[in-house]
Amino acid sequence: FNDQASPSHLVLTMDGEPGTDFTVSIYADTNDLDLLPFAMNYLPGNWTWQTASASASVWVELDQTGLQSLQGKLGNMQLQAIENSGSHNIDLQNAAADFTLARDASNTSDDDGWSLAMQNIALEWQQTPWTVPSLQLQFPANATGELTLKTSQLDLAMLDQILGDALPMPADAAGALQTLGPRGLLNNMTFATALDGSYANGFLL
Repeated sequence: FNDQASPSHLVLTMDGEPGTDFTVSIYADTNDLDLLPFAMNYLPGNWTWQTASASASVWVELDQTGLQSLQGKLGNMQLQAIENSGSHNIDLQNAAADFTLARDASNTSDDDGWSLAMQNIALEWQQTPWTVPSLQLQFPANATGELTLKTSQLDLAMLDQILGDALPMPADAAGALQTLGPRGLLNNMTFATALDGSYANGFLL
């Protein structure tokens, strides 16, 4: 596929009448797929992207209303980039996770939200290994709904390193983060807010 070094596989099954009432099941897998040819037009232009690759197995279910679910396994993900006009850099290697993206059954609004669940997250950032047992992100269909992030365990040192390395921020905020130097584990963490800023007191932690 697109002169990639390794083959990819795709299986597609459709039932019903295209354009009116149908269901589609898709399975795809790829090994060490080079993502840069597909992603360059969507990546921030103020970074020099060196590597973007991953292996994945993905199952997709959709119908005439759109995507219903996406689940799979991600492995051997590499992402390396350097900021053109600053000192920030991204050095993500050997990242892996199991993931499921589905319509949020707990959403009580008329508009469907989405839920992203990830398990067995493992990665190396700047050659330091980190793990996150599980993570769940529930995001609403509109900005007034509640956005919720839940994680079974979060290492503050990992978060500090990733934010400091990869996220450009105001000098006072960067200085405060460096001075604070957070360490330790947050267990069973829940963070909730609204994208439009309407959440009471801004957020819940």
